[in-house]
Amino acid sequence: VALGRVLKYPEVHARRLAFSLRRWREAGELAPVCAPLGTEHLLPAELGLIARALPQLIRKGLEPWRDTS
Repeated sequence: VALGRVLKYPEVHARRLAFSLRRWREAGELAPVCAPLGTEHLLPAELGLIARALPQLIRKGLEPWRDTS
């Protein structure tokens, strides 16, 4: 249900997430962890594909956060 809401209004959720991530990073918080769902096979096919790919894409987007060089 939650993923369906995000897909219905992606721009709103993307802005909200970007704001939160920026605030957390500036506060010196650790990078968030995005673990795989593990039950993608129970979702409709389209949502399952997105749910399977999303954690990997999020981890890739958070790589600069973890760079301590």
